[in-house]
Amino acid sequence: FKRLLHLYSEIIRQVPNPIKVEGFTTEGDAIGSVYPSNWELSGARAAAIVRYFIEEEGLEPERFFIVGNADTKPLNPDDKKSFMNRRVEITILNYGGIPNQQIPSVLDGVGVEPLQGGSRE
Repeated sequence: FKRLLHLYSEIIRQVPNPIKVEGFTTEGDAIGSVYPSNWELSGARAAAIVRYFIEEEGLEPERFFIVGNADTKPLNPDDKKSFMNRRVEITILNYGGIPNQQIPSVLDGVGVEPLQGGSRE
């Protein structure tokens, strides 16, 4: 997992854009956990990734912001308990840096493909 985050950090280092890190949960994830709700759990998931980027990779903290979505945006809405709904999404935002159409050139050589058909935030 840390190898994948390291690859992402190499991409983030090459662009000045702000970075949004969103955490997601499945329905009922927080039940019996140390988090009182899925809102806190999803925020903690995103915060753990941002903490890694800052503490382990030395990236600038002011570039990041965290969003906790709880279980409100499932990838698999037909199965709200699906493991696919437990995730963190990292988005390079399209302001305060280079335009998104130039970002694929940054990905050359790092083994990561740009998302096809995704949103351009």
